[in-house]
Amino acid sequence: MLDFADRCIKIVEAWSRGDDYEGIKIAPSRTTEELAPLLESRAKLLKEWADDDALWEFE
Repeated sequence: MLDFADRCIKIVEAWSRGDDYEGIKIAPSRTTEELAPLLESRAKLLKEWADDDALWEFE
């Protein structure tokens, strides 16, 4: 999950610079400017969950 979140952050960083990210295509009806904040907030949430040891305790 942490790796996925890190990749999402890299995508957001590329989009913020106005660059494409290899292997990621956006449908014509959406823009990277519109989607970047959504992807960023989800990636940050995934990173929080990945770092929260209370969610990963096994008995």
